[in-house]
Amino acid sequence: MAWHEDERSSTYTISLGNVEGKFVDARNIPSVAAVGSTVEIEVDVRNDGNMPGVLACKLFDVSTTPETELSYVYTASNVDPGVTVTLAPSFTMPNKDITLQIATGHEE
Repeated sequence: MAWHEDERSSTYTISLGNVEGKFVDARNIPSVAAVGSTVEIEVDVRNDGNMPGVLACKLFDVSTTPETELSYVYTASNVDPGVTVTLAPSFTMPNKDITLQIATGHEE
């Protein structure tokens, strides 16, 4: 094959895409719950990246060492950049007080 230096195209830049699940808001977090009851909250997560992707949310009890993961949920399909979705993680209330922390992100 012969290459013709004078027949090259222009150059093109292709940026590396990313998905970034950003915490927006949380709702329906009770101040009390009965032992063994299901606690379900709502967490809004926005894709602050520049490509579609699967967003995720984890709930932790940070009153324990090491912290205890209570729940992990993710979107069933890709979420477009700039779009906010509501995830509904739930957990069973243990037989103790907890300190709830919410982490958001994306699936790789």
